[in-house]
Amino acid sequence: MKKFPILIVISLAILLTACAPQANNDLQILENKPELTPRKTERPPTIFESEIVDGQRRLTLGSGFSASDIQVYRGETLNIIYKPMKSEGETRITLEGLDVDATYDNQEPVSLVVKVKEVGDYMIKITDEGDEEQGMIKVIDFEKEDIFVNASVEEFRAYMDQEHFLLDVRTEEEFYMGHIEGATLIPLYELQSRVEEIAQYKDIPVLVYCRSGNRSITASEILIEHGFTHVVNLSRGFSAYQATP
Repeated sequence: MKKFPILIVISLAILLTACAPQANNDLQILENKPELTPRKTERPPTIFESEIVDGQRRLTLGSGFSASDIQVYRGETLNIIYKPMKSEGETRITLEGLDVDATYDNQEPVSLVVKVKEVGDYMIKITDEGDEEQGMIKVIDFEKEDIFVNASVEEFRAYMDQEHFLLDVRTEEEFYMGHIEGATLIPLYELQSRVEEIAQYKDIPVLVYCRSGNRSITASEILIEHGFTHVVNLSRGFSAYQATP
């Protein structure tokens, strides 16, 4: 009967001996496990920004811009701003179909102004010291159902026979060289800051015109954005108005 305690002690000793190397091995594995280096987070693409500023459509682009999503309206003047990612060298911008091919020093942000007069797709390429971004600027007609009308001269004159407010968005010099009788002058580049001056006309037709029907498109966008409920644009501008008896 006394042999049993001795056997138990021996069994425990064997068991502890067998387990000890395994524990040491586990410790060694943990000690030799390579340190995990923090994973570098890739910089997300810069989302382009689009807004009307001083009568121009400002497009601010950066590295990773998705030009395929850039939509603008016929008649707008685009101010394309690109912020180079490299402080040295040059940036080249081309716009196929708009006769734009310009190179700029990378010391300053690029600022390019171009008017889009025709509906269509225009390929834009930006090369920044070997790195190239490219995509499409899509130019479409401005439409706003039940609020905006792109009127011919005849239709525009018909609106003038009813209650309305007539707005000229050309320059002061153009205005005094000739304008439609009864028009109020607010140059396009001042319209955003002065729109409250004409807020009382939000609920009647506002007839807006420029020289050729381009600047007045942007003016129409601004008016609608500020709550005007019925905007009529003279589609071919004051030039067509003068030429039509």
